[in-house]
Amino acid sequence: MTETGFYHPVRGYWQTNGGDPSKLLAQYPEGTVVVPLKPGADYEWSGDIWTYSPPSTEALREAMPQITPRQLRLTLLSLGIHEADVDMKLVSDPTGMVEWKYATYFKRTHPLVDGLGALFSITAEQIDSLWEWAAAL
Repeated sequence: MTETGFYHPVRGYWQTNGGDPSKLLAQYPEGTVVVPLKPGADYEWSGDIWTYSPPSTEALREAMPQITPRQLRLTLLSLGIHEADVDMKLVSDPTGMVEWKYATYFKRTHPLVDGLGALFSITAEQIDSLWEWAAAL
């Protein structure tokens, strides 16, 4: 079976298995074109070739696994940051304190995470590395 790729500016990319591409093309919406098979998820059709479009930093962070409060606290402890240190920094932030004390999991993109980073002078890139380490605990 022959695979054929198609692209439409509004509908995006799809591919078919088998069939005459010219006959299939006639059945698709106007503006659809035959394209080479898409080489991977991180590619965009530029009108004449597929170009690599790496995921954004935010998309990569969104895809990071959730971690438990235990994993977060052990990671902070590895940096010399104790639970009482966090409590003292969050004393004037009731919402942050509730999140810190009672969340059942943490996502890398939750505002509290970058907020703690700022409070303890940990960069977003350092948090990313620590997050991967924490997920393995």
